[in-house]
Parts: sequence; C-alpha cells; structure tokens
Amino acid sequence: MKKYNRLLAWLLNLSTYTIASIGVYACKFASPWVYMLVLSAILIWVPLSLSSMRNEYNYPEKTFFIAVAAGLCFTLSIFIPYKVYAVFLAAPWLLLAVYTFVYMLQRMIKERRKNLFLLAAGLFLIVGASWAIAAIMEYRPLGFSKVIVLLTAAHFHFAGFMLMYICSYLQLNTPTPLNRFFAYLAMLAMPLTAAGITLTHYTQQIWLETIGGVMMAIGGGGLAFSIIKLDVKNSYHRLFRIGSLCLLVGMGLAFLYAIRPIVSIAWLDIPFMYSTHGTLNAAGLGMLILGIYLQEPKVYPGTYCNN
Repeated sequence: MKKYNRLLAWLLNLSTYTIASIGVYACKFASPWVYMLVLSAILIWVPLSLSSMRNEYNYPEKTFFIAVAAGLCFTLSIFIPYKVYAVFLAAPWLLLAVYTFVYMLQRMIKERRKNLFLLAAGLFLIVGASWAIAAIMEYRPLGFSKVIVLLTAAHFHFAGFMLMYICSYLQLNTPTPLNRFFAYLAMLAMPLTAAGITLTHYTQQIWLETIGGVMMAIGGGGLAFSIIKLDVKNSYHRLFRIGSLCLLVGMGLAFLYAIRPIVSIAWLDIPFMYSTHGTLNAAGLGMLILGIYLQEPKVYPGTYCNN
C-alpha cells in the first residue's frame, strides 16, 4: 500500500510541476526559467533526497509525504496575488527545512557521530527556503533584484542542500582524502560566494565572489570527476555517469563566470548562466540523487540507524 501511495505522490508532484511550468509562462512571470528551477527542487529533487535519506539515515518515511504536501502548497503560493495568503501557503516548506536540520542535529548529538556535510545540507535548505519565501513576499533582501533572490533560493537548494547530501553519500562509500577535500571546499564556498556577491553588490569589489566561485567550481567539479570514476556495478551506473558529466560541465561554466574579471567573456551573463549552468547543475545533481535513491537500501558504518 505504501508503494502505491508513494507512486501516486510522485505522479501528483510531476503533474503539478508540468502544470506550474506552463503557468509561469502563461502568466508571463519575469524570469520563468528560474521559477522552473526552483519548483523542480521543491517538487521533485528535495523530496527525492529526503526519501533517499530514509534508507541511509533512518529519516522518517512520513516526512516524504509532508514534503510533497509542502511543495504543493508552495507551488500554489506563487500564483496567489494576496501575499499574506501566499506566505501562509509557502511557510510549510520553511518549516520542513527547519525540521530536517533539527532532526539531523539531534541524531548526530544522540549517536555522537560527525556528519558535517549532512548538517550543512539541512542548514543550506533553511537558507534556500527562506529566500524562496522572500521571493513570494516580493521582499528584496539587501536590495537585490527579484531574479537574484530566486537564483539564491535555487542555488541553496541545489549546490547547497543536494550537493552536500551527495558529499555525505560519498563519505560513506568512498571516504578518500581527496573526496573529503573537494567536499569541504564546496561546503565552504557556499557562504563565501554569498558574501562575495553581497560585497560586489554594495562595493563593486568582485574579488571575494571570484574566490568563492572558483572554490565552488573546483569542489563541485572535483566531486563530479570522483563520481565518474566510481565503480558502480548495477543498472543505474549511467545515471551516475551522465549526472556527473552534466555537473562537471556546469561547474566549468561556473569557473569561467567566476574569473570574468580576469578573462572577460561577453556572452557569459546572468541570463546565460541560469539557463545553462543552472540547468546543467539541476539535471546533474538530480540524476545523481535519483541514482542514489534507486540503489538497494543499505546501512553503512557510521550512518544514523537504529541498531
């Protein structure tokens, strides 16, 4: 019965995403592609990640269905013109993010295990959900434009939550020093890039943004290359290969964008980046998450599980 319930939930989410994607174009939203990226994270990839955590970290199964409901409410909120009601509908997504972080923190304290990447994933999900709600409220934190607010929400859902979850997965399967180095580099790059973009916005000094962007590109690209080399001996190995290649190319574009003060490329602007780099990252990380989800349920040494 649970299997059919999950299947119905996925069909509902996929149908909602399709209808919402048509809706953002039909309603002539500004930057509709960015809305589609954010909604893909909220309706598809984050619930899939949380469902995958059930196998490896004993994450409560009911949370998947809560995530589905919260995602549907958030999707509805972007089409409601009355901001008070829209925020009320979007709020459960933020509450889910807070619950995810608190749950992982409690498990880590209770079992005295260190999993900084999973903890960072929960924290970045809170940040991403907060910026997504800011976009719903038409609020402009720090004076950023709406497209930057939406891109920040997308960035923290994908490069924040999803990439950190994949880092955690790699530490359980291939805990090599090089993988750990790339994972820490990507984790530290998240707040550094955000701080750098803020500094650029206020002072036009781009050096911190460049450092953060280069760190993210090297960290994410290095992790993608490590996954390509993984010896996955099952029918899902193509998901890992294709997903890693998409992520690698996406991080290559991020590197070129980060070094634009040194090597100027005229066509490498924000609309180009979110339509190519953003799409490649979303597709790559999504396929990697799907590959993890489809693996046989395992219990790894050092995971959060009931013994």
